[in-house]
Amino acid sequence: MTDEVKNMMLEDSKDLLDNVDVTNLADECQKLKDLEDMIKSADNHLRDLKAQADDVGSRIIPELLAEQGLTSLKLADGSAVSVKKEFRCS
Repeated sequence: MTDEVKNMMLEDSKDLLDNVDVTNLADECQKLKDLEDMIKSADNHLRDLKAQADDVGSRIIPELLAEQGLTSLKLADGSAVSVKKEFRCS
């Protein structure tokens, strides 16, 4: 490639860059990255909350009922909690 053609191509590309607001584009790219990071953090937090809820429902409540010699309990609001043996394989 001749230097003249190379210089013409560089001049053309400068014109293209002059027409683009690079600062605004960079800000939006950073905003997207920040949002993706927040989504990942929220997903991790949700996974942790689900694990805690599973622990309370499958281990803590059954242990507390067993300590009291109960297999079920009816709450004041009409809802009930009961424990049953269940076997699962995976």
